[in-house]
Amino acid sequence: MTDPTDSITAYAQQYLDRTEQLARTFAKPENLASLEALVGKVEEVRRAGGTIYFCGNGGSASTAEHVATDLFNNTAKGDDGRILTHSLSSNLPSITALGNDFGYGDVFKRQLEGRLSDKDMLVAISASGNSPNVVFALDYANGMGVYTVAVVGFETGGKAKEIADLAIHIKTEKGEYEHVEDMHMIVGHVLIGYFKQVLGGNPH
Repeated sequence: MTDPTDSITAYAQQYLDRTEQLARTFAKPENLASLEALVGKVEEVRRAGGTIYFCGNGGSASTAEHVATDLFNNTAKGDDGRILTHSLSSNLPSITALGNDFGYGDVFKRQLEGRLSDKDMLVAISASGNSPNVVFALDYANGMGVYTVAVVGFETGGKAKEIADLAIHIKTEKGEYEHVEDMHMIVGHVLIGYFKQVLGGNPH
C-alpha cells in the first residue's frame, strides 16, 4: 500500500511545478502586455471617478470579491485617488432574487442595469469563459459602451474572450480549474500590489 504522505508529497510537487510553469508562461511579453493594458484602463477609470465592476461564479466569485475589496481598501489613503469597485457576486439576496425571478443567466446583467456609465469598467472572471451570466453581463456592458475585460482560462478562453475588449488568458488544458483560479488570483494580487505601491495605499 502506498504511504499517503508519499502520495500527497508527490502530488504537491507536481501541482507546484505546474503552477510555476504557468507563472513563467504568463511572464512572457505578450501576456504582460495585456496586464499593462489593464493597468492603463484601471488608472483611466480611477481618474474619471468611475467604478470597476467585477463578477464571476464559484471560485471566480471569490476572486472577484477579493480583488474588488483589496483594490478599494488598499490602494489609496483616505478618499483621495481611491479606486472605486463593486463585486456583483457579493450580494446574495440580489443574486437569489434575480435568479429566482429572471433566471441565473441574468443575475449579473440585471445588477448592471441603471448603474453603468461610460466612465466604468466591467471585469468578468471565468475559467471556461462560457458561463452564460458572465457572457450576458459582458454583452450588456459592451452595448452600453463600457470597457470590458475577460479574465479566463482553458484552451480558448471561451465566448468571454471573444467579446471582451481585453482578455487576460491563462491558457491550460480544459478542466484545470485549480491552476486557472490560482493564476487569476496571482494576476489580481499583482494588480493590487502595483496600485498599492504607486498610489501609496494602506500598509495594513
